[in-house]
Amino acid sequence: MSSGLSLRDLSGILLRRRGLILTTAVVFTTLICVGVLLVSFQYTAKALLEIEAQQSGLIGGQAGIFGQPADEPSLQTEMTALTSQDHERQVLDSLSHDPTFRRAEVKMESEAAASRRTSWAASVAWLRRAWLRAIGASGELTLQQLERHLNVYQERGSHAIAVAYTSPSADEAALIANRVAELYVERRGDQKRASTDRALAWLGERLPQVKDDVDRLETAAQAYRASHSLEDTKRTGVTDQQLTDLHKQLSAAETDLATRRARLENIRKLVDAGSIGDVIDQLGSPLLVALHRQELTLLQAQAAERATSFSENQPKLMQVRSQLHEVRQQISVEVNRALNSLMSETALATTVVQLIQQRLTTLESASSDMRLRTLERDAASGRQQYETLLQRREELYQQRQSLSAGVHILSLAWPPTRPSSANPLLFVPPALISSLIVGSLLALVKERLDTTFRSERDVISAVGVPCLGLVPELRNLGGKRPHDFLRGSPFDPYTEAIRSLVAALQLKTLKRTPKTILISSSVPGEGKTTLAVSFAAYAALIGNRVLLLDLDFRHPEILRELGGTTDKSLLDIIQSKSPTADLIQYSPSLQFEYMPISRLPVDPLTAFTNGHMSRLLLQLREKYDCVIIDSAPLLAVTETRVLAQMVDKVVLVVKWGSTRRDVVRNALGLLRSPGLLDKDQPDPVSVVITNVDLKKHARYRYGDSGEILMKYKKYYTQTTQ
Repeated sequence: MSSGLSLRDLSGILLRRRGLILTTAVVFTTLICVGVLLVSFQYTAKALLEIEAQQSGLIGGQAGIFGQPADEPSLQTEMTALTSQDHERQVLDSLSHDPTFRRAEVKMESEAAASRRTSWAASVAWLRRAWLRAIGASGELTLQQLERHLNVYQERGSHAIAVAYTSPSADEAALIANRVAELYVERRGDQKRASTDRALAWLGERLPQVKDDVDRLETAAQAYRASHSLEDTKRTGVTDQQLTDLHKQLSAAETDLATRRARLENIRKLVDAGSIGDVIDQLGSPLLVALHRQELTLLQAQAAERATSFSENQPKLMQVRSQLHEVRQQISVEVNRALNSLMSETALATTVVQLIQQRLTTLESASSDMRLRTLERDAASGRQQYETLLQRREELYQQRQSLSAGVHILSLAWPPTRPSSANPLLFVPPALISSLIVGSLLALVKERLDTTFRSERDVISAVGVPCLGLVPELRNLGGKRPHDFLRGSPFDPYTEAIRSLVAALQLKTLKRTPKTILISSSVPGEGKTTLAVSFAAYAALIGNRVLLLDLDFRHPEILRELGGTTDKSLLDIIQSKSPTADLIQYSPSLQFEYMPISRLPVDPLTAFTNGHMSRLLLQLREKYDCVIIDSAPLLAVTETRVLAQMVDKVVLVVKWGSTRRDVVRNALGLLRSPGLLDKDQPDPVSVVITNVDLKKHARYRYGDSGEILMKYKKYYTQTTQ
């Protein structure tokens, strides 16, 4: 077979291997379809959450700003929180304690309604349950399953977040999607209420203390004035004005310091609680916002990779995980830097308060009634702080009445009526196309790996000896032997092939016509005995005096083909020097003589010692026009190689599409041993290909007699009456 492959060769290979291609296509397509049927239909239920207008947190007593629209980072933060493992574990815990939740077994759409009662749906359902048991799929919902089948995304660029869950059960998909959304809304509301309650509790503890301090300072000031006979009049002068301004500055500085301290303490609590998103919102750093957005993007990529991969060690997933780790380290560094900055600002504010207090102390020491001024200043500052705390508590009470979680359920999920997975029928066309491609590749591989003989050109190119022709295989003979068939069917392709072999050896046409012809094969089962008998029958039919000699000492087959019995062996005749006529039998129907032998446990080489076999063949050569010898296979048999030196022609039988080329090369190598085939006659060895399937052979389009006999079968087999 040549290395190049033209389009014609390719089409020829695919055409003659179409059985393999179609079988592969049917098997592969069937397996894929069965696999698709074993995979249950998937249903996706979706709940919608709406992110409300943002309001800034209340840090250190400052009122927030309402009405800010939710931005992209806020939406990403909400989606990340929805898919966090902490929230998913709470969902699993809630479902495990919910009596209405039962992990349904895998169902198919064909099992619904009336289809459930059909035998096909029942069998498919049984197969699917068996498959799930085989792969270890349990009925308990796991965290890994929840992560894989939960999908949270922004709905069409709006401020709505879709919470979708995919499950083989429509009811289960809706239940889990709603539970994820409801628990998240409830959790966010609880967190905000807990934060407001902590602020109110702190104010409840702080207000009585401040009130007591104010009352004590005012009482002390009144007592001081009374004890020193001082009138409570409005002071004038530059010193009084400076004292008033410094008191205002000190009050503002103390309020700023308290705000910064409260903000720093709140951010530290958020950091300790792991609420990095809230920390970033409170800090308001553009760099942190950008890093947080990058973290959210990587989290989405990680979720997507987990949804499409079956291993945590998948390279792409590990790369995303590494990038996420680096981004989080950068966020941690920036948060620590921002905290250090806040601490520095708080320290600076503390220094400012201390400086103002020092100036007040200095100014008051230079003025009269310093003690009274100190008491009045402290009382005024305490009164202002008390009023501020009262106002703040009132604001918190009002806000708690209308407190919102910042996100609410826009719509709950309903059990879907149609599956979200693709229709199994859609897999049939690509499966069929893929299997046809696989079958074609298998056909090409099988063709390339085919090392058998299929044409005369294969024989010439592979082993370098001439091929006498192709002998078709015979089927449906109705109990007839091939040699009987050819006598009754003179125009059959089999008869024509035997006729061609006889003509190729040119019996009665050349002066040096080979009289002794050895028919052998490389290995058993090639059809050499059938060919030998048919050759002898046709040679006798055209008027030759033919002797068929059976020299296969291990498995003599002539008696099986022609019938009859014998109680003598060739070795007995050679050793006793009896006439060969005692062993020769005649077939009246075939009109030729044959010499059978019996199978005896005797060394066959004894027949070749002292020139007994050579003299026997010379005697037979003089007596008959053609002596056809049926011998044992060449490989692993010694006497056949010895016998090949004594005959005029060796015909090596090769079975079509079965015998390997290396086997034939080795057999011919034995015949080409030094001195084995030193004959004056050209081409002492020829090959005959037997058992040719003409129908398959014609597909190769060699343009030889085998193809022509098949293509024009009616012309060559029908005769005019």
